[in-house]
Amino acid sequence: MEETNKSGGEDATVIQESSSQEGAAASLRAPFVPHKLKVREGSNAGETFQLTNNGFFIANYILGRNPESCDIVIDDDVSNQHVEISIHSNSVYIRDLGSKNGTRLNGKKLSKKKGLRNGDLISIGSTVFQFFPASDRAPQTPVPSSRHPKPGNVNILGISRVTPKIINLTVIGVVCIFLLTMLFLGKEKSDPSQENNGKNLEISKADRTAAEKNLQIALIQFKKENYSEASSAFENAFSLDPALKKNHREQYIDALLNESQENYPKNLDVALASVIKAEKIDPENYKTQYQLGRIYAKLRQYDKAEKAYEKSIRLNDRFPDSYFDHAYILGQKELYQEAIKRYKEIIPLKPDYLDEVYINIAIGYLRTNDIKQALQYAEMALDEAPQNRRALEILKRYGGRDKQ
Repeated sequence: MEETNKSGGEDATVIQESSSQEGAAASLRAPFVPHKLKVREGSNAGETFQLTNNGFFIANYILGRNPESCDIVIDDDVSNQHVEISIHSNSVYIRDLGSKNGTRLNGKKLSKKKGLRNGDLISIGSTVFQFFPASDRAPQTPVPSSRHPKPGNVNILGISRVTPKIINLTVIGVVCIFLLTMLFLGKEKSDPSQENNGKNLEISKADRTAAEKNLQIALIQFKKENYSEASSAFENAFSLDPALKKNHREQYIDALLNESQENYPKNLDVALASVIKAEKIDPENYKTQYQLGRIYAKLRQYDKAEKAYEKSIRLNDRFPDSYFDHAYILGQKELYQEAIKRYKEIIPLKPDYLDEVYINIAIGYLRTNDIKQALQYAEMALDEAPQNRRALEILKRYGGRDKQ
């Protein structure tokens, strides 16, 4: 017996124990064998949900917390509409709907639309589902009619009293159907780029609709400065409709860079992963190279940091932060003369932290024992910011203008 889950739609059902005779009878009654989602961990552990697709249309199932908008409701700390499972004619796909805490497929964060396979584990909050495909599915076609053939038609059980003309037409029809079938199958095999064999315009239309939905989520989250959610939704949209990337590429990169900055420096691995995604999209973006340099510097990978800063400067020689941080790396490597030179290149750009530029030049000269130049730049720092503590300390210690 089956009991409809009150929290789901018509096809979201909880499977209860039934006899083998009942199961056999059910398989004869319905030509569509359902896919199954079994709850392995969580508050509903042990329950199983059916996912069916009665025909050639796509069946979409929304999993989440909101009972009014979800087909399968998850009693857990998840988003209102967390993830979507789509049943196509030959395949099953899963995609995250821009959820706050994300979805994991076999332990890995789900960043784009993926096909589901037998035994896949789907983690949503603390709930873990296991997917079982309908491997023994009956053909997704209507049950043939049991009516007897009309006189004059071909009878499979024995041809009787048919005219040569009808036989010829029948043979021609069979040959045409065979040729068309072979042509169709050959076309399917020759196009490995399609995720779903026989993908038709209806599926493409559904994917475009889902892509637009994810794009709107991305834009809303981007405006709210929820950059992690925005970047995830952008990825879902682009995976369904790559053409959307053309007009929203820059917003996606900005979302990734802001996501990286939010995780810097407390979670450098996540910060680095985000900026590497941005670099793959546009390696000629100076902001991306600058952020790469910051992360590598924090990881003390100074050679990689240097290369990133140098590329950032080459791409935009009017951005003072790249010069400043590159000069810092040179100082860490005890290349003081090169660091001084790089700091001096910032002066014409007139950043609002010019006093810090001057004081770092002064410190560089102290490292090379050029006290006179060090005092000169300490005084310049003091002219920019009269309360600059390090400038006051240098002047007091080595003799010079005393602003105390």
